[in-house]
Amino acid sequence: MKRIHVLISGASLLCCFLLIACSSSRNVQQQEPASKGSWQANKLTIDGSDSDWTAPLLFEYNKKEKFHYAVTNDQTNLYVMLRSSDENTQQEILRGGLTVLFNTHAVNEEHGAAGIVYPTGNIPKGPMNGRQEYNNNRHIALNNAQDYSLFGFNTVKSLENYDYGKENKEGIQVSVGMNATGELIYEAVIPFSALFNRGSAVNQGGRSLSVGFVIDPVPVDPSARGGRRGPGIGIGGGFGFGSFGSGGGLGISIGTGGGLGRGGRQRMPESTRVWREIILAKAG
Repeated sequence: MKRIHVLISGASLLCCFLLIACSSSRNVQQQEPASKGSWQANKLTIDGSDSDWTAPLLFEYNKKEKFHYAVTNDQTNLYVMLRSSDENTQQEILRGGLTVLFNTHAVNEEHGAAGIVYPTGNIPKGPMNGRQEYNNNRHIALNNAQDYSLFGFNTVKSLENYDYGKENKEGIQVSVGMNATGELIYEAVIPFSALFNRGSAVNQGGRSLSVGFVIDPVPVDPSARGGRRGPGIGIGGGFGFGSFGSGGGLGISIGTGGGLGRGGRQRMPESTRVWREIILAKAG
């Protein structure tokens, strides 16, 4: 009997080892090679317009998630812009919410990342039916984007909410708008002093970090979301706040989405997640 027990234990250990190895392999495959960033030579105004951005954007159109985006930098700031002409994606961003994440360890994962939640989403009765209804109500959704949240940065570590247009401790600016062709534009500027050690928060060229976009689905059932986001309320695709990760970021756990929750209530659909590791550009 002892021999059988040892054999079974050995087989169990082997299975565990294989599972860990396979999991590690999948994680390695998911992290694509780092992309070279672009130097931001001209000054940008964070006003929800793409008129001062250089076209074409650095990163190509993502067919699945249906948006373009760019990540640039100068000596002191990181700049992010997202642009989408897809009406479903626009609805998800304006009415479900968008979280942009920054992992200074250059790992494409939420754990240990800092983040900006804006728009924070609002409770709709469901997707708008038809283009005319969407066009008529789009300005309402934009007007409802009146608050944003920060977490995991050098000064703002735990989740803090701010009224749109009001200054925050980190000097972060964020805006969303529509351009002349009806594309949704998201812009943000993040000082390096909010992400890195304040004593060396300039000239970060050559350093790598990962930037992630988490787009929430439009909640169909008003009872599925508790209103304005905050601790204890799912943000950025079912984020749950845990302990701080290294580097000041928050520990974040992700809901699986799909299936039934407690009491048989339908869970929220899964959020869209896009990550890219960026090598910050050097001047010249």
